[in-house]
Amino acid sequence: MDKKQQADLVVNAARNALNLATQVNDAAQAELTIAQDTYKKSYSALDNANALVSNLRASLQDAMDRLGAAKFNLQQANNNLFVAQARKEQADKATAIVKTQSSTLPDPNGTSTYIFGGCDQLNYPTIAGADIIGAHNKLGFQLQSGYTLLYGDCTTASKVIVGNGDVISYTGYLKDGYVHATSYSKWQ
Repeated sequence: MDKKQQADLVVNAARNALNLATQVNDAAQAELTIAQDTYKKSYSALDNANALVSNLRASLQDAMDRLGAAKFNLQQANNNLFVAQARKEQADKATAIVKTQSSTLPDPNGTSTYIFGGCDQLNYPTIAGADIIGAHNKLGFQLQSGYTLLYGDCTTASKVIVGNGDVISYTGYLKDGYVHATSYSKWQ
């Protein structure tokens, strides 16, 4: 072969190689463009996700602040409730004391029924004190303060009560206008 044919073959091979390189370059450019678009979309999605996380954190902080305020308000409401309950208990006790000061000793031989409430105080107001016995029978004592003290089998009694004029100390609760004694003893 002559040199021109050899040169033509080399030029054709170079052109083919150039065409192939151009095609590879064009494909690489297309892939680069697609990759850049994907990068831009991914970066935008990341930016949106970061904004969403930031908004969620702000919402969480706001919710935590409101929760703290709600807990504080709940504690204040509980405190107010406790104060109201204490005031009601005092009022209930004062009412029971007034009612108790006008009670009379039940007649053990009469038609009155056994009204001692037992030694379980439940929610009745507590009372304790010392007083002089004005009258007594097997159901209880009429005290000079105007209270009527009732007792029963479960009432703890110490030191024998002699009778009218003795001073006794007692503990119990107020119910139905009577002092229901859980214990009493002769006072010294």
